[in-house]
Amino acid sequence: MPKVLEIDRQSFHRTWGEEQFLSHLRKRNTIGMVAHVDKAIVGFIIYELCPKELILHRIAVHPGHRREGVGRALIEKLTGKLSIEKRARIETLVPEDSLSSQLFFRDMDFRATCIVEDLTEEGQEIVEYAMQYSLSPVIMAPANRVAQHFKELE
Repeated sequence: MPKVLEIDRQSFHRTWGEEQFLSHLRKRNTIGMVAHVDKAIVGFIIYELCPKELILHRIAVHPGHRREGVGRALIEKLTGKLSIEKRARIETLVPEDSLSSQLFFRDMDFRATCIVEDLTEEGQEIVEYAMQYSLSPVIMAPANRVAQHFKELE
Protein backbone atom coordinates (compact mmCIF):
# COMPACT_ATOMS: atom_id res chain seq x y z
CA MET A 1 0.00 0.00 0.00
CA PRO A 2 2.78 2.54 0.67
CA LYS A 3 4.05 2.26 -2.92
CA VAL A 4 0.53 2.63 -4.34
CA LEU A 5 -0.04 5.71 -2.17
CA GLU A 6 3.27 7.17 -3.35
CA ILE A 7 2.34 6.64 -7.02
CA ASP A 8 -1.07 8.18 -6.36
CA ARG A 9 0.51 11.26 -4.75
CA GLN A 10 2.85 11.67 -7.73
CA SER A 11 0.01 11.30 -10.24
CA PHE A 12 -3.02 13.26 -9.03
CA HIS A 13 -3.90 16.70 -7.72
CA ARG A 14 -6.73 15.20 -5.68
CA THR A 15 -5.04 12.21 -4.10
CA TRP A 16 -6.66 9.30 -2.32
CA GLY A 17 -5.63 8.41 1.17
CA GLU A 18 -5.19 4.86 2.42
CA GLU A 19 -8.73 4.81 3.84
CA GLN A 20 -10.22 5.83 0.49
CA PHE A 21 -8.34 3.00 -1.25
CA LEU A 22 -9.42 0.53 1.41
CA SER A 23 -13.07 1.61 1.31
CA HIS A 24 -13.13 0.89 -2.44
CA LEU A 25 -11.24 -2.39 -2.14
CA ARG A 26 -13.49 -3.66 0.67
CA LYS A 27 -16.44 -3.72 -1.73
CA ARG A 28 -17.12 -7.19 -3.10
CA ASN A 29 -17.31 -5.98 -6.70
CA THR A 30 -14.18 -3.79 -6.71
CA ILE A 31 -10.80 -5.10 -7.83
CA GLY A 32 -7.32 -3.64 -7.58
CA MET A 33 -4.29 -4.74 -9.59
CA VAL A 34 -0.70 -3.59 -9.56
CA ALA A 35 1.88 -3.59 -12.34
CA HIS A 36 5.41 -4.81 -11.59
CA VAL A 37 8.71 -4.11 -13.28
CA ASP A 38 11.64 -6.06 -11.83
CA LYS A 39 9.53 -6.89 -8.74
CA ALA A 40 8.87 -3.18 -8.07
CA ILE A 41 5.31 -1.83 -8.14
CA VAL A 42 5.20 0.78 -10.90
CA GLY A 43 1.47 1.21 -11.46
CA PHE A 44 -1.99 0.30 -10.27
CA ILE A 45 -5.61 0.16 -11.35
CA ILE A 46 -8.84 0.10 -9.31
CA TYR A 47 -12.07 -0.87 -11.05
CA GLU A 48 -15.59 -1.94 -10.21
CA LEU A 49 -17.62 -4.76 -11.77
CA CYS A 50 -21.13 -3.56 -12.57
CA PRO A 51 -23.88 -5.52 -14.34
CA LYS A 52 -23.30 -3.96 -17.79
CA GLU A 53 -19.94 -2.21 -17.52
CA LEU A 54 -16.68 -1.83 -15.67
CA ILE A 55 -16.15 1.46 -13.85
CA LEU A 56 -12.51 2.50 -13.82
CA HIS A 57 -12.00 4.46 -10.61
CA ARG A 58 -8.25 4.97 -10.64
CA ILE A 59 -5.22 4.21 -12.77
CA ALA A 60 -1.72 5.58 -12.29
CA VAL A 61 1.84 4.83 -13.32
CA HIS A 62 4.98 5.92 -11.47
CA PRO A 63 6.44 8.99 -13.26
CA GLY A 64 9.73 7.16 -13.84
CA HIS A 65 7.92 4.41 -15.77
CA ARG A 66 5.51 6.43 -17.89
CA ARG A 67 5.60 5.97 -21.66
CA GLU A 68 6.94 2.43 -21.21
CA GLY A 69 3.61 0.68 -21.87
CA VAL A 70 2.64 0.10 -18.22
CA GLY A 71 -0.63 2.05 -18.43
CA ARG A 72 -1.41 0.46 -21.80
CA ALA A 73 -0.87 -3.02 -20.31
CA LEU A 74 -3.21 -2.24 -17.40
CA ILE A 75 -5.94 -0.97 -19.74
CA GLU A 76 -5.48 -3.95 -22.08
CA LYS A 77 -5.85 -6.28 -19.10
CA LEU A 78 -9.10 -4.49 -18.29
CA THR A 79 -10.46 -4.50 -21.85
CA GLY A 80 -9.70 -8.22 -21.97
CA LYS A 81 -12.35 -8.73 -19.29
CA LEU A 82 -15.12 -7.34 -21.51
CA SER A 83 -17.58 -9.40 -23.53
CA ILE A 84 -20.51 -8.52 -25.78
CA GLU A 85 -22.80 -10.81 -23.79
CA LYS A 86 -22.14 -9.34 -20.33
CA ARG A 87 -19.97 -6.28 -19.73
CA ALA A 88 -19.27 -4.54 -23.02
CA ARG A 89 -17.88 -1.18 -21.90
CA ILE A 90 -15.59 0.63 -19.50
CA GLU A 91 -16.48 4.02 -18.08
CA THR A 92 -14.21 6.49 -16.31
CA LEU A 93 -13.92 10.16 -15.41
CA VAL A 94 -10.91 12.15 -16.58
CA PRO A 95 -10.06 15.60 -15.15
CA GLU A 96 -10.54 18.48 -17.57
CA ASP A 97 -7.12 19.87 -16.63
CA SER A 98 -5.26 16.61 -17.35
CA LEU A 99 -4.53 16.71 -21.06
CA SER A 100 -2.04 13.83 -20.80
CA SER A 101 -4.76 11.59 -19.30
CA GLN A 102 -7.26 12.63 -21.95
CA LEU A 103 -4.78 11.84 -24.72
CA PHE A 104 -3.84 8.51 -23.11
CA PHE A 105 -7.47 7.38 -22.94
CA ARG A 106 -8.13 8.63 -26.48
CA ASP A 107 -5.16 6.57 -27.70
CA MET A 108 -6.69 3.57 -25.89
CA ASP A 109 -9.92 4.08 -27.93
CA PHE A 110 -11.95 5.73 -25.15
CA ARG A 111 -14.33 8.44 -26.30
CA ALA A 112 -15.65 11.40 -24.31
CA THR A 113 -19.40 11.09 -23.76
CA CYS A 114 -20.22 14.15 -21.63
CA ILE A 115 -18.89 16.76 -19.23
CA VAL A 116 -19.45 16.19 -15.50
CA GLU A 117 -19.36 19.13 -13.10
CA ASP A 118 -19.25 18.67 -9.33
CA LEU A 119 -18.10 20.37 -6.13
CA THR A 120 -15.51 19.13 -3.64
CA GLU A 121 -16.31 19.11 0.08
CA GLU A 122 -14.46 22.45 0.23
CA GLY A 123 -16.78 23.94 -2.41
CA GLN A 124 -14.20 23.85 -5.21
CA GLU A 125 -15.59 23.18 -8.70
CA ILE A 126 -14.43 19.98 -10.43
CA VAL A 127 -14.88 19.48 -14.16
CA GLU A 128 -14.28 16.05 -15.65
CA TYR A 129 -14.93 14.28 -18.93
CA ALA A 130 -16.89 11.05 -18.80
CA MET A 131 -15.04 8.71 -21.14
CA GLN A 132 -16.11 5.33 -22.39
CA TYR A 133 -14.52 2.36 -24.12
CA SER A 134 -17.00 0.08 -25.89
CA LEU A 135 -16.62 -3.25 -27.58
CA SER A 136 -18.02 -3.10 -31.08
CA PRO A 137 -19.90 -6.20 -32.10
CA VAL A 138 -17.89 -8.43 -34.38
CA ILE A 139 -19.77 -9.40 -37.52
CA MET A 140 -18.90 -12.97 -38.30
CA ALA A 141 -18.71 -14.15 -41.89
CA PRO A 142 -20.80 -17.22 -42.65
CA ALA A 143 -18.86 -20.42 -42.03
CA ASN A 144 -19.92 -22.23 -45.23
CA ARG A 145 -22.16 -22.01 -48.33
CA VAL A 146 -25.24 -23.32 -46.49
CA ALA A 147 -24.86 -20.69 -43.79
CA GLN A 148 -24.34 -18.09 -46.54
CA HIS A 149 -27.56 -19.20 -48.24
CA PHE A 150 -29.60 -18.84 -45.01
CA LYS A 151 -27.99 -15.48 -44.35
CA GLU A 152 -29.13 -14.28 -47.80
CA LEU A 153 -32.71 -15.44 -47.11
CA GLU A 154 -32.98 -13.31 -43.94
